[in-house]
Amino acid sequence: MDFRNGHSIYLAFVLSFVNFILIVYNLGISSIPVLNQALSNVWVFAAIFIFLYIPAAILIGYWHRKKQYSVENEAWLQENW
Repeated sequence: MDFRNGHSIYLAFVLSFVNFILIVYNLGISSIPVLNQALSNVWVFAAIFIFLYIPAAILIGYWHRKKQYSVENEAWLQENW
């Protein structure tokens, strides 16, 4: 149980996040000359990506939580009427 939680919640998330950054940088950024000049280092790209990704993820998570709560309440009300 502890291995499964540690792997699926924490380690797999970090590995997939790093994998995504490396793939996008190697296949997308480095092949486009303009972007390659602006983001010449993978660390610069990763810092900018994380700087933009974290607030976007927080906003989307907040929106989802608020929307999901109302959907669950609506389903509960319809079920009990």
